[in-house]
Amino acid sequence: MKDPDRAAQRYRVYFEESLRGLSVGAPIDLRGLPLGEVRSFGLEYDAARRRYRFPVEIALYPERLHAQARGTLPGGEDGAALLDDMVAKGLRAQLRSGNLLTGQMHVALDFFPKAPAAAVDRSGTPWVLPSTPGSLGQLQDSVANIVKKVERIPFEELAGELRRALGDLDGAIKDAGGLIRRLDRDLAPPAAAALQQAERTLQSAERVLAQDAPLQQDLRGTLGEVKRAADSLRNLTDYLERHPESLLRGKPEDPK
Repeated sequence: MKDPDRAAQRYRVYFEESLRGLSVGAPIDLRGLPLGEVRSFGLEYDAARRRYRFPVEIALYPERLHAQARGTLPGGEDGAALLDDMVAKGLRAQLRSGNLLTGQMHVALDFFPKAPAAAVDRSGTPWVLPSTPGSLGQLQDSVANIVKKVERIPFEELAGELRRALGDLDGAIKDAGGLIRRLDRDLAPPAAAALQQAERTLQSAERVLAQDAPLQQDLRGTLGEVKRAADSLRNLTDYLERHPESLLRGKPEDPK
């Protein structure tokens, strides 16, 4: 009961990656919307770039584009105008995996805003649509680059340096252990004795400085005697200031 596709527009897309898994009749979709199918593919040699490329003949059905656009096609009701507008906005063909288990591939049309500017090549028949490398090819290139970098890593040299570093570390640990043992043997007993002597000295100072210690009592008595002597000397000085003649005549007797 499907409506037949009456008019098919044939295009060609060039890929430089492997077509393994792509077959005739593989779908062409635009973000999941079926727009056509693969008609044929082959192999060509690009003399200008000196490399091989793979032309893929595809068929797109304008009626499907019109149905999805709902009558708002730019430039009229022809699929070519719509396609030019989409390519100008970054539409590119890309090989993608349709089934990871079977490896089946299909051609996807999608928008890549950061892709280099391109246009539909109408110099020959059929017209050529621009393409972009597939994600699988980019992944393979990335893996290959990583493998090359890993191969350049001198694992044997690094292993030797690691063994030497571990040996030096082991020797340093042993030396540190020996130093700690020597310190414990040579310095620990004198340090313990010094701590004990310091503790005895502090205890003696505490006894001397106690309130009821004999030294504290003797010191308080001595300070009292010094105070009394100072008072007597001050009284004598005051008397001599009032009676300086007493130095020659002596102290007069009290009439009483």
